[in-house]
Amino acid sequence: MHFADTLMIILLFSVTAASAGCCLWLWRAEYVHQRAVAFRVPSLYWPLARLGFSRNQIARRIFRVLFCEWYRKRFWNPLINSWLKVGSFNRRRHLSNCNIHAASSVMFWMLIVFFLYFAGRTAAMSQYEVARRFCLWAAIALVIEAVFNLPAIVLSRYLYLLTLRRAGLNRPQREQRAPQTDAD
Repeated sequence: MHFADTLMIILLFSVTAASAGCCLWLWRAEYVHQRAVAFRVPSLYWPLARLGFSRNQIARRIFRVLFCEWYRKRFWNPLINSWLKVGSFNRRRHLSNCNIHAASSVMFWMLIVFFLYFAGRTAAMSQYEVARRFCLWAAIALVIEAVFNLPAIVLSRYLYLLTLRRAGLNRPQREQRAPQTDAD
């Protein structure tokens, strides 16, 4: 094996391990310690969330049917929100959810590159059955990315942007107190 191949393997493994560690740390902070992380992990899918606010009514309608009606109401709310008993419209929760999925998205994309790299290496050595298995694992990782991470990132980013547009959604409601008088 050449030095460049070794360096490529180390780089792919390091980025995959770092993104997996970041994903686990974010998940632990959100669900174990109940603390939302306040910084944003960038994602390639963020521009898709802007389609929910598009000036084109057809694009906005398609976005809302795909992500809000089908994904959120038929998959996310019944499966995840009922399991976690979460029903609020919370900006910090949407940001934290987007961060977890963005970190796992990086991990899955690195796994896809990792599997495809090894598929190419084994195909060059005429080990076609092994190369086919690596391609199968890359396809499985791509399906997981497309079914779970992509819609979750887009939906949580859209909901986060929606909370930024609607200022009253995340303000804590103050207790209504009776006015105090001097006679008290």
